[in-house]
Amino acid sequence: MISLAALFLFYLFLKSISSRSVAIIASVYYGFSVTFLNYADSASTQPLTIFFTFLILYLSVLATRLPAQRKYNLAIWIAYLALSLSSYDATFFIFAWLVLYDTVILKKFLWRKWLFLALAPIFGFALQILQNMWYLGATE
Repeated sequence: MISLAALFLFYLFLKSISSRSVAIIASVYYGFSVTFLNYADSASTQPLTIFFTFLILYLSVLATRLPAQRKYNLAIWIAYLALSLSSYDATFFIFAWLVLYDTVILKKFLWRKWLFLALAPIFGFALQILQNMWYLGATE
């Protein structure tokens, strides 16, 4: 179910940056790809990673087009935190997307926003380290 929701977010993201027909073709192609089908019913972190990645990408486009930017940035922060708690895979890619989207596409230098968003994975990784230290114990 998470994989299908991620596929739908993939479609919404592509539709928001291109046309509907391109989004449909890309979503069908991705939906039948080995990458999607191998992990679609998996209990691993791959479906969660893909879900949160496409959610953040879609919300980042919405944040620049709709009036409630602070709410979308907070939603991005929460999704980014959840992504960093579930996987290390896409965290750098997401941050690169957020910075490059603002600088290259929107031609804005929003360092406060980037700092706020960068705190989400830092906080998530720190929580993982603390949890591991509690569980495994600190080495001396």
